[in-house]
Amino acid sequence: MADSRYRELRDKARQGGTRYLPKLREQHKLTARERLDLLLDQGSFVEDGLFANVLAEELPADGVVTGLGAIEGRQVAVMANDPTVKAGSWGARTVEKIVRIQETAARIRVPLFYLVDSAGARITDQIDMFPG
Repeated sequence: MADSRYRELRDKARQGGTRYLPKLREQHKLTARERLDLLLDQGSFVEDGLFANVLAEELPADGVVTGLGAIEGRQVAVMANDPTVKAGSWGARTVEKIVRIQETAARIRVPLFYLVDSAGARITDQIDMFPG
């Protein structure tokens, strides 16, 4: 039972915001994961933070995909806004994921690639993102 629930949540998070996928296609844009698939060596991507905001219905992965992969065999860190989730906008978990991948890239001394497609910060989350 736990395995099936895990797979269900994982698959849902990987889909992104399916509600906005048709609009993305009309704009001839790719999803965050499609862009990463084109950038990274096949099979090299290891995602971090997939379950951020997993229980929030409209916030799969909290709108940003982060992780490690390889480009032509060289290890890299990546982050890509998901425009199907709140227009790729930033929430509190988004910031946590971005800071974590930046710190990871610095610690293991690999380049960090940021594929930007974002509407900016979510006004509803700004109080949590910018204290004081």
